Amino acid sequence: MPAQDDPTPPAPRPSSPEPVEQDARRDSDTAWNSVSYLMTGIFGGALAGWALDRWLGTAFLTPVLLLAGAASTVYYVWFRYGSR
Repeated sequence: MPAQDDPTPPAPRPSSPEPVEQDARRDSDTAWNSVSYLMTGIFGGALAGWALDRWLGTAFLTPVLLLAGAASTVYYVWFRYGSR
C-alpha cells in the first residue's frame, strides 16, 4: 500500500525569541528573584523581631532577627543561584 501525501501544509511554528534574548530574560528574572528574596528576608526578619519585641517588652530582637533574615536569605540565594 503506497503512502499517501497529506495535502495540508504543516502549521507554522510560533517564532521564539533569539537565544540571546532568552539568556537576557533569564538573567533578569534571576536578578529580580534574588532581590525579592533578599528584601523579603530582611523585612520579614525585622517585622518578626519588632512583633516579638513588642510582645516580650525587649529591644534587641529587631536587629538580631533583621540580621538573621538577611543572612539566611543571602545563604539561600547563594545556594539556589550560585551553582550556575
